[in-house]
Amino acid sequence: MIRLGKIDIQTKIILVLISVIVPTFFLVTFVQSQVTQPILEQEMKQIGIATAESLAAKILTQKWLTRPNLHAYIESEVQEIIYLQPSILRIDVVGKDPMNDSWRVVSSNIEGETGTVVTNLPAMDTITTIFKVEDEMRYWEINVPIDASGPHARASKKIIGLVHILVSTKTIDRLTTIYWRISVVAASISTIVL
Repeated sequence: MIRLGKIDIQTKIILVLISVIVPTFFLVTFVQSQVTQPILEQEMKQIGIATAESLAAKILTQKWLTRPNLHAYIESEVQEIIYLQPSILRIDVVGKDPMNDSWRVVSSNIEGETGTVVTNLPAMDTITTIFKVEDEMRYWEINVPIDASGPHARASKKIIGLVHILVSTKTIDRLTTIYWRISVVAASISTIVL
């Protein structure tokens, strides 16, 4: 065992620097990730809400839900959104079937989902968001109603559909991992340079 009294001053300084710099880097990195992760998760939620609202507004203004022959336009829009937003895992557009008054999936980026009857719809009078963790996958489930009653109608809403989106937070996890790696490298380089 080495006694501290027999170690030269330069070695003592290096040991003190290592014992201060490395834990400080890790502590700062840990605190920063704990503070920024919820902020970034909320940002992903806002991206999902804005995307769903934009799609709902486009469907409403173009009247794509009112005429079944225009459902291909919704499908095209859904595919474009999925291509442009890699964090969005799933988009479903649900509309009312005029034949039997049931709710059906009009468009989805998931193969084979179009035409499926939907029975367990969330509250359709307002935007709903739920943060879920399933099988180590963390994501936001967002539902935005397609409201045809107009912006000034307060008493009764005329809901003609729903945009359902799942937004992954995997990008945030990747950023956190990269930040940890950068901190380890920075702590190592700082210690070596000193």
